[in-house]
Amino acid sequence: MYRETPDGLHHEAYKERLRDLELVASRKGIGVWAKTDWDKLPSERQLERNDDAELGLAIDAKKTTPTASLDLNTAAREELMSIPGVGEVTANRIIQGRPYATFEDLGKVNGIGPKTLDTIRKYVRIREQ
Repeated sequence: MYRETPDGLHHEAYKERLRDLELVASRKGIGVWAKTDWDKLPSERQLERNDDAELGLAIDAKKTTPTASLDLNTAAREELMSIPGVGEVTANRIIQGRPYATFEDLGKVNGIGPKTLDTIRKYVRIREQ
């Protein structure tokens, strides 16, 4: 779940601010940038991107669909993310929209349309109180 910073910045705005500060530090050659080998930097960054892509493939390969239907009102974020078509953002939105009285209430969640509802239907339930 994402939160705003103490000064009210959205997490993406905060990340951008950090990137700006990193650029300033690199330009001035301070911190870790004082030790940077600028000739090797492009190849090292490419190696890091390749590693990240490989890791992403490995993580996706381990993703398994739920074997039992999940309760929309109690399922953990990771459980919701195991449903095909539900990523981190959608799982967070589902959690923020709780509680759900009916399955159709899920359609009110931003980013979940009729097609996604049809995909999700067989993986979720709402436990009767």
